[in-house]
Amino acid sequence: MPDPRAQPAFPIETSVTLLPDGIVVFYMDEEGHLHITEGDIRDTRRLTWDSEDFSFLPGMPPMPGSTGELEESHVFAHPTPSADGQRIAVFGLLPTLDKQEGWDGNPWEYVEEHFPYLATEGWPPEEEEDTLPDDIAGLAMAVVDGDPEDIDDDAVVLSMEEDIDDGDDFDDDIDGGDMYWPGGKVYVLHKDGVQVWEPWEFEDGSPTHLEWTPDDRNLLILCQQERELDLLWVDVDEPGRGRLLMTGAPIFWSWRPGRDSLAIRSGFEDSPAGLFLFDPQEVGSPDPHMVAEAGNFYAPAWHPAGDSFLFGSPGSQLEDDLVLADHQGQQLRSFGSYAGRAAFRWDASGRQFGLALAPEGQGPFQSLEVIDLLTNSRTEVWTEPFIAFEWLPDGAILICHADEDRGLLRWARVHPDHTDSPLLLGEPWAPARETIISLHFFEQVARSHPFLSQDGRHVIYSGWLLDDLDHRGDTLAVSGPPRVLMTSLHGGGDTLRVARGRFGVFGR
Repeated sequence: MPDPRAQPAFPIETSVTLLPDGIVVFYMDEEGHLHITEGDIRDTRRLTWDSEDFSFLPGMPPMPGSTGELEESHVFAHPTPSADGQRIAVFGLLPTLDKQEGWDGNPWEYVEEHFPYLATEGWPPEEEEDTLPDDIAGLAMAVVDGDPEDIDDDAVVLSMEEDIDDGDDFDDDIDGGDMYWPGGKVYVLHKDGVQVWEPWEFEDGSPTHLEWTPDDRNLLILCQQERELDLLWVDVDEPGRGRLLMTGAPIFWSWRPGRDSLAIRSGFEDSPAGLFLFDPQEVGSPDPHMVAEAGNFYAPAWHPAGDSFLFGSPGSQLEDDLVLADHQGQQLRSFGSYAGRAAFRWDASGRQFGLALAPEGQGPFQSLEVIDLLTNSRTEVWTEPFIAFEWLPDGAILICHADEDRGLLRWARVHPDHTDSPLLLGEPWAPARETIISLHFFEQVARSHPFLSQDGRHVIYSGWLLDDLDHRGDTLAVSGPPRVLMTSLHGGGDTLRVARGRFGVFGR
């Protein structure tokens, strides 16, 4: 009997190029199955299975060592590699609707009704406007807008808009509009494709984010429960053993370097957003405790030394203060105020950090500054719309530039000491839904789902290159599944098509 793992995951194409040496990529194909490829895409192996994969042997039960305990019909999502590079955790979800079903009228109204924590407009309703904090990030959506007769069945027209007026007329189709039964499972798979175990199962709710703890022994899981979110701490090796850390809106957190402790930004109904600290190494491991009110920012940013962190604190005149606090939350220093929403990240040396600002409080960032702790200098390094940035090992900054007019993204590289000549990398591309969400929450996702290779020389993402797009006047349409793409951050900055798929991460 042939081993299905030995077969390529997709037809080999001339546009697919071998990966650089040492690169390990996990990716989800268009059917929702997880694959691993190392160096040569012809060695691609699939790590998740269902009964249909073995239909050529009627009546044969699932094959031990290949399907493990994976439940039939599960759709797999959110692949998360462990720090040791040998395991990967995934959600197993049960779908309820096809992409073209269940959308009645304006798709944004559907999101507001069923996923209110993702909406930037229209939630909460006026009569409940004080029940949720105004601190939830929005979601960029890809929607179909046009005459269905002019668009293929699988085509979508891309839109980078984050809010949609109720009067807009949209078709019922939406890219990636899959729905799932409440609940789900968390699986941990060994990269050999044989070992599988199930550390956690949800009876209800919708799991949305998955992350390994720094010690590689536990998982953090974010799960939506109606209007609130639960943050869970789950033991990887003892199935069913877990702990509820917080309930509310604990969307953003960061780990203290050198210690498995967390700084969490969260909000609760009828209360302001807060900054919480949690240290499981403390005696008795008490619940997270609030150390300060939180302003409008994404994740708190720990200094590489682990002795302090940055966060935004509510200030005066509708602005927030940018504050440096010690590891216990005591404020040490202020870096002035900012309007709107902010994001910050330290460079590897801990001498300077990048400050991204969205003055309107939503939408793409509009500027990026670098602040030096020793000289107190502030250097503006980028002034065009962008949705994510990351420090590179050589001190440069990777930026995901947003062309709002065309709905395209492009990687760029800028160095704080040479701001007059940013380097554009690879080709412009239209993002898949999974990439839009990942980049919008880049501070959270970049750590748990590496889109940068360990050596900082490549970036991975999913979407369509210009050759895959259909130019229809002022709009860009795509048909067929997205590709997992990889762009070099050095040399010519070429873009490679790694596979057909909708989500990809580097192995560690």
